[in-house]
Amino acid sequence: MSKRVGIRKHNGSVKGELAAIKKEETKVPVKVFSSIYRDISGVEFTSNLLIDISRQRLQEIELSRTTQIFKSLFQFHPDAVYSFDLEGRFISVNPSALDLSEGTAEQLLNMSFESLIPEEDLPRVYKHFEKASRGEIQSYNTGFISLKGNKRSLHITNFPIIADGEITGVFGIARDITDFEKNKNKAKQSGERLSKNLDQALDVIWNINEEGKH
Repeated sequence: MSKRVGIRKHNGSVKGELAAIKKEETKVPVKVFSSIYRDISGVEFTSNLLIDISRQRLQEIELSRTTQIFKSLFQFHPDAVYSFDLEGRFISVNPSALDLSEGTAEQLLNMSFESLIPEEDLPRVYKHFEKASRGEIQSYNTGFISLKGNKRSLHITNFPIIADGEITGVFGIARDITDFEKNKNKAKQSGERLSKNLDQALDVIWNINEEGKH
């Protein structure tokens, strides 16, 4: 405090933040504006303005907490979480996205997603990206090719990044559904074989009945 008084005496004014005590003996943060001025006779006077900034501090604490929660969710999410600019270039990737891509952050950042999508899926994926960049939430499946050339199946959710009322990019969450798709195809093939065998069995039964045999 004495240091600030010395600054005020030298510069004529000073500002800073202090803890003030209310009547209820509770401490609140305040912003202080203090200045020295002289009247026409040369007598010095001090003018002090104190502004309660406790609400501002609470908002800052809440914003900090929200930011920490988002960072934790981004960092530790089991699915690949990433963001694009409006040109479709990666601007952030979480560790799960790096695992899925089989690459490094240096390789992915500023790289377009198009090189990771099979050619046959690319037009459809572009349409979903364009809709997300216009503010529409998108959910779809697509093929995927890692930087090492390994093929996977993904379920993608895209939604817009909005800052100050403007869309500045697109968020993405990608879930690896390769094993699910393989199991679904196996179940479908098994079902088709069972249906075929059942049809053949019914044909045999029909023929036996037609011939009057048991």
